[in-house]
Amino acid sequence: MPTYRAYLLDRGDNTVGVQLLSCPDDDAAIATAKPFLDLHDIVLWDGERMVVRLKRDCEWNDAAYGSLRPPPASHHQPPPREPRPPARR
Repeated sequence: MPTYRAYLLDRGDNTVGVQLLSCPDDDAAIATAKPFLDLHDIVLWDGERMVVRLKRDCEWNDAAYGSLRPPPASHHQPPPREPRPPARR
C-alpha cells in the first residue's frame, strides 16, 4: 500500500507539518487528507509525484475561526483628484 505525504501549508505557503497516510489509491488519500483542511491548505504527494493541492474552505471555517476574507470595499469612494496644471519652467 502506497504511503502518501500530506504537507500542511500556512497562509504564506510555508510547510507547517506533514502527515503520512497509508492509502490504496489517490482517491482514498484525498479523502483521508480532507480533515486536515480545517486550518491549512494541503499538498498531497505520492513519492515524487504531486497528486493534488487542496485549498481549505474559508466559508466552512468562518464560524469557528472568524472570517479570513478581506473586509468588503467601502461604498464611499474618495472623490477623484483634480489634475494639476503642468509645472512652469
